[in-house]
Amino acid sequence: MKPYIVLFSGARIEPDDGVATMHDIALNHCRTPMYAGHTRLFQSVAHHCVGAARLARYFDARAEVALFTLLHEVEVTVFGDVPGPVKCVGQRAAEKPVRERFWLQLAGRVPSVEDWERVELFDKIEQYAAAQFYGLKETVHARTVENIIGGSQSIINKAMEIVREVNVDFPPMMQLGIESRLVLEFMSYATELFNQANREAGIA
Repeated sequence: MKPYIVLFSGARIEPDDGVATMHDIALNHCRTPMYAGHTRLFQSVAHHCVGAARLARYFDARAEVALFTLLHEVEVTVFGDVPGPVKCVGQRAAEKPVRERFWLQLAGRVPSVEDWERVELFDKIEQYAAAQFYGLKETVHARTVENIIGGSQSIINKAMEIVREVNVDFPPMMQLGIESRLVLEFMSYATELFNQANREAGIA
């Protein structure tokens, strides 16, 4: 028998088979800390993903980019959230097919190279703002963000605003329950963005 893990829904995930439900992903993300937990205040992966997706929706006209920004950490459901700087090459290689399998099941498609670059940009901008808000000792992605957006204060200010909003709307330590407000928000936001993306693409 192949090795597998069992998710909250009972789904079995093998290296090359099995798919999480949206609830599995939302619950896992709410219970998984960003930055391996090394922040003054707790921030979950769900807070990060929702914040980054809101940022993407604000600065990018396409719902599909926001959808994939919301779902850009789906592999964390299986592998946990190992911080990027210490992630080994083998794990990155193992995560990619799982992430793409989940995307195909949940969204029916994978992002283009260009759209993925947009997703990674909003991911980094949110982390830049969240690192300051949640009290990480060093601001992550500072140089990357400054190089890409030229230190645009309007973008940084909006990112900070969104990080605060998500924190206030969904107090982090109250989002650990099976049907917490952020679990439900994550799932409903995914459905909303999926439907909007389909309409924009002319898919009934």
